[in-house]
Amino acid sequence: MNEFCLSSPESAGISSEILLRMMKKLNALEYVNSVIVLRHGRSVLEAWQEPYRREMPHQLFSLSKSFTSCAVGLAQAEGRLKITDKLVSFFPEYDSCITDPRMRDVTLEDLLTMRSGHLVCATRYMLKQQDFIRAYLASPLDTDPGTRFAYNSGATYMLSAAVRQVTGENVREYLMPRLFEPLRISPGIWDCCPRGINLGGWGLSLTTDDLAKFAQLLLQHGRWNGRQLLPADYLAEATRKHSDNSMNESPDWKLGYGYQFWISQHGYRGDGASGQLAVVLEEQDLCIAVTSCLSNMQNLLNVFWTELIPHLHDDPLPEDPAA
Repeated sequence: MNEFCLSSPESAGISSEILLRMMKKLNALEYVNSVIVLRHGRSVLEAWQEPYRREMPHQLFSLSKSFTSCAVGLAQAEGRLKITDKLVSFFPEYDSCITDPRMRDVTLEDLLTMRSGHLVCATRYMLKQQDFIRAYLASPLDTDPGTRFAYNSGATYMLSAAVRQVTGENVREYLMPRLFEPLRISPGIWDCCPRGINLGGWGLSLTTDDLAKFAQLLLQHGRWNGRQLLPADYLAEATRKHSDNSMNESPDWKLGYGYQFWISQHGYRGDGASGQLAVVLEEQDLCIAVTSCLSNMQNLLNVFWTELIPHLHDDPLPEDPAA
């Protein structure tokens, strides 16, 4: 459901010609399914590529991680957990399965920042088993936890499992009254492991409008229609650099990692494979939501960095009816 007033780009300090030129660049990439641009809390661009439509949920892939992070932040604010808690403390019945003693030192914050001690995604151990928790805790670590960044969807699954352990609800259900319903988001499915726990790191489906609302909520530091839906102090920590990922080659994948959020040029983002984006640019008071099926996500971001960001104005521009 669209929550935003559709305004002329000029009223938000953006030339319609600039947006048309940007859309031509996006169309040249192919397989950009949808895009919404918000400036000053108003929608200045909404576009869907056939056969995709506004009401169709889209698989978010790893953009799901940012929602799991929000669930962790809420659970901490409610006193159900602390991100400094040891992971194994949530699953004491699995302690005897641990093969690497360093696993007992892993904290939730290590998982949030992708410094779990694994240097390869732990799903390679988990997807072969019925019990993902057991498989994760029994897996060997490659380095001491909290020391090195390595992207690990299995770590986010364990965050999801920890939230379920302390709340009695899957992340999707836990977020319904706290996040989704206040935003008027009707989430699609969130895939589960064989034991029925939301995968956390992937598997959620939402519409582009939903992503735009989520990005705007983040821009507003968790506040929506006068209500503080997400803890502002947690979001401030979640969206700043905690992990060094400068070893990566792509410019927007080497600027740092927060709590399941990537630090970007100009701001930060949640993202998922093939170009699912919720981009937040606080300095520009701008949000971008994208769904796509692209192989090169850096090329997608570059369009916004080169065709949009340099052409933003602080003040409204004269209207351009012809555009």
